[in-house]
Amino acid sequence: MLTWCSFSSSLAAYLLGTYGITKEIAIKYEEKELKNPPELSVKPYKYFVQESLTKNIIGFIIEIVQPLNVIEDPDFIKMIKGFDKHYKVSCTKTIKSGISKIFEIGKNTLKNQLAQVRHISLTLDA
Repeated sequence: MLTWCSFSSSLAAYLLGTYGITKEIAIKYEEKELKNPPELSVKPYKYFVQESLTKNIIGFIIEIVQPLNVIEDPDFIKMIKGFDKHYKVSCTKTIKSGISKIFEIGKNTLKNQLAQVRHISLTLDA
């Protein structure tokens, strides 16, 4: 933001002489800037991308029955960084929490499906 004083300064003279920017133009710009502040120039890594990749890693661990400590393996981290250098590999606690959430969702889905079943037929091969 530009701050204009009542006395002339070298900055004010420079802006006026070089770019034709007067005090009035600067005040209008400042008002516009306050109404619509600019976005951060350094944007944090997109949360949804981080979450999506973490869910994919959780799915990988579940589907091929990997131990949780696979995410701490340097070669695994190197592989993930090869896919996306900005991704921060989640800790074991986060992965364990994600697996628990998926388990609860699956359990509740199965309960709801079984609650709607009227008849069931079981066969036993002895």
